[in-house]
This record gives sequence, structure tokens and C-alpha cells, in this order.
Amino acid sequence: LALYSAIRLFRARRPFGVAVLLFASISGTGFFYPAFIPGIIATLAAGVVVAAVLQISGRGRIKWQRVILVLAALGIGLLELRSYLTTIGSGTLSNLTILNWQYVGKNTVKYLLITAPMLVIVLVNARSLRDRLRKPGLVIVAVLTLATLGSYVFTHLPLDNEYKFLLLSTVSLGILGGAALGVVLERRRRFLVFVLIVLLLIPSFRIVRLRVSRGRDIASTYLERGTEIHSVNEEEDELYTWIRENTAPNSVFIDRELEIPVLAQRQLLLAAGGTRRAGQKGFGGVNIILQFQSGYDGEMLNTRRRIIDRMYSNPGALSEAEWDEIRSLPGDVYVVGRTACQCSRQLRAGFETAFTSSDSSYALYKIR
Repeated sequence: LALYSAIRLFRARRPFGVAVLLFASISGTGFFYPAFIPGIIATLAAGVVVAAVLQISGRGRIKWQRVILVLAALGIGLLELRSYLTTIGSGTLSNLTILNWQYVGKNTVKYLLITAPMLVIVLVNARSLRDRLRKPGLVIVAVLTLATLGSYVFTHLPLDNEYKFLLLSTVSLGILGGAALGVVLERRRRFLVFVLIVLLLIPSFRIVRLRVSRGRDIASTYLERGTEIHSVNEEEDELYTWIRENTAPNSVFIDRELEIPVLAQRQLLLAAGGTRRAGQKGFGGVNIILQFQSGYDGEMLNTRRRIIDRMYSNPGALSEAEWDEIRSLPGDVYVVGRTACQCSRQLRAGFETAFTSSDSSYALYKIR
């Protein structure tokens, strides 16, 4: 929608409606996929530059009203998003690196390898595309491709999250590649176009097969009953049901798994990683997300990690500062025991047993 609006705004007879679409696309992109915001800014800048070039070359007249509409839609959209982007991006921006030459080289090679088939198609037909690139729409798409490519190559984010710029760049490069394939079709080389498209589709077959096979390997461990989600493990479900029915909403739980907020509707001291999911492909590390993307205070996160580690290894080794952190919590604090070893350590520490499951596989200990 943003790309369409940027192209149409300089050509539509009634630009105000397109400006509203542009504002909606900026807002929607910011809330749902903020990594595309640099691409939108580059797209709009390209539209303004194209309009100016047309005036300088004498082939058109710059339409200042439309330039103002572009700037207004962009400015109001970014102003609306400012608080949201600051909130979700504080941790990410603090770990953003620019011109890390190790990643510049690495990302450049990746881009060339991934886009090689499409780049070849575009370059082979570059002479024919040169005339087409005079059209404002294709110029905007080309600039968008370069802007997102630059964001991918010259920046580095935690967990290699700059790959999102790679996806965006390949999409707009695909539009140029489509125009290049159109040139080939005009030369009546339909069989060649068919072969090129099949070659481009081959990698996608592998991705689809991988997704299907991965989905088959993951067994369902939860089920729905009315408005609640329950564990298929009946004894474990006893634990979550007891927590929902017998603890205060502001209670805090120390646990190495991540299910309590969903299945028991209570908060964790810290999302400590989830040992069950650690071996499953496709799940990001919660600790890494908290550290690099959330913006939470690093010292507080480290303190809570130490509390969890010591609570399950040697509760007696908790320092006074760590107990102060526990005492500062607003509600009751519980430790979840999921193995016989964990339960024995909590009992030796003298914690009060609040709950034990029917076969004693799960237990809950109140420590404050």
C-alpha cells in the first residue's frame, strides 16, 4: 500500500485520497512491521526527487502541493508512531551497529548468492530496462530496492535481525525482475521465461517441504476447554488449575518453563528460557529477546537469572541483595518444582509446601 501510494500520489488527479492511503500505510507498517519504515522513507524521498528531476529537465512541472502532502502524511504518521517505536525499539537501537565490516562483507555475499538469478535477469536486460526506468514508478521501486539493500548490508542487529531488510529488498528487486521478464516476453522468448521461472521456484519447493515436515514433528501438548488452555499432561494440568484457583492475580512464580503465564494466568519472575523448547527448531531464545530487544534493565535481568539458578541449585546460597529483589515483588512468591531433585532442594531450604500433584511429580513452594 505504501509503495502504491508513493507512486500514485504524483500521478493521481485527486491526491488527497491517496495521501490518506499513504498515512494509513505508514501507520499500519509502523505497528505491524516497523522494519519497513526506512524503506517507506526512501520510497517517498525517491518520489520527490523524481518530481524535481522532471522539472529541472523541462519534462514536467514539480507539484509542490503533492510534495507537501507526502511530507505531511509521513510526518503525521511518524509522529503517531513515535511513542510506540521508542517503546519496542529501545533495546534494539541500543545494540544496533553500523558499518561493522565483518557483517558488511558477510551480508553482501549472502545478498549476492540469494538474489543471483534475479540479478542476472535484470542485468541481462539492463539496456532495455533503461528506458523503462525513466518512468517514476520504476525509479521509486529501484530506489526502494537500494535503500533496503543498504539497510541490510550496512547495519547489524542482534540475532541477525537485519535479515528483514533482505526480505524487503528481494521483494522490490522481484518487481524489477518482473519488468525484465516482461522484456524477454516481448521478444517472444516464452520458453526462456518459463525456464527462468521454474529455476526461481526450485528453492521454494525445499522451503515448503521443510515447513511441512517440521510441522509434523511437533506434537500438540495443549488443548482448549471453553475459554481456558490446558496441558494434555493431566498431572501438570493439576498444577496450573490449582494456581489459577488458589493464588492471587499478583502472585509471582519462579520456574524454568514458560507455560505459567498462559496456562495458569500468572506472571513469572523472569522468562528463563524454557528447557522444553530449547531443542525445538524455530523458537527464539527468550533471554536473548529480553536482553537485546526489550530494553529491560540489564542488572535487574541478571539478578533475576541468578535467583532462578540458585533457587534450583542451592537456595541457601541466595545473597541478601537477591532476597531484597524477591521482597520487592508486589505479591506472594512461589517456586515450581517439576522434578524430584528440584522438590527435595526446596524442602531442604525450609520452604512451605503449598501444593503437591496427585502422583507427587509436581509441587509448589511458597517462599514469601
